[in-house]
Amino acid sequence: PKSTNTMGKKALNVEFGEITEENINELKKLNESCFPVTYNASFYREVASARHIPQLSKFAYYNNQVVGAICTRVEPNIQYPATTTSTSTTTSTSTRLYIMTLGVYAAYRGRCVGTQLLESVLKYVEQALMKHDVEEIYLHVQTNNVDAMQFYKRFGFEIGEKIVGYYRRIDPPDCYVIYKKFRRNGGDNDNDEKEEITGGVGGGEEAS
Repeated sequence: PKSTNTMGKKALNVEFGEITEENINELKKLNESCFPVTYNASFYREVASARHIPQLSKFAYYNNQVVGAICTRVEPNIQYPATTTSTSTTTSTSTRLYIMTLGVYAAYRGRCVGTQLLESVLKYVEQALMKHDVEEIYLHVQTNNVDAMQFYKRFGFEIGEKIVGYYRRIDPPDCYVIYKKFRRNGGDNDNDEKEEITGGVGGGEEAS
C-alpha cells in the first residue's frame, strides 16, 4: 500500500526530470515561489550547464507538472570549524556536495516530494560518487528556519557553524551550516517516513 507521512497525507509518486536551458524558467518560477531570496543569472547558468551532473540537480514531476526541485554542486572540501569561536578552515583533496536549493510548491508540501528529491541525491552520491571521494553534503539554513533543520536532522545531518550576516536583505540575515558526513563503507542512518514541512531550504552565495 502507498505510504502515508506523519501529517496524514498520502505520499505522491513523483518522477524526476533533468533541468536544462529549455526548462530553466520552471526552476525560476519555483524558486520565486519558495524562497525569500532572489537567485541571479549565474545560478541558473550553472544549474543548466552541460557540465552539471543531472542526477544531482533535478525536477520532481507529478502528473507531468513540476512540483519541486533540488539543485546541488560538487566542490572542494573546506573543513568548517566546530565552534563559532574558531575562524580557521582547512582544505583537503576530497570533495563535498553543496545543496544550493531544495523547494516544493505549497500545494504539494507534506506529500514526501522533498524527501524523495533528497533521498535520490543521497543514494546517487553513496553509490556513484564515492569514487570521486565525496566526504560530505552540506547547505546553509536561515537561523529561524526550525522546520528545515528538523527535516535535515531526520536524514542524519548535523548543525555546524553559525554564519552572521550571510544573507542580504532578509531578516534574520544569519544562517547555520547544516552538514552530513558520508560513511566510507557506504550506507546511511536508518530512515523511516520523513517529510518536508517547509517550502524551500538552502540558498548559497548565489542568493542576493
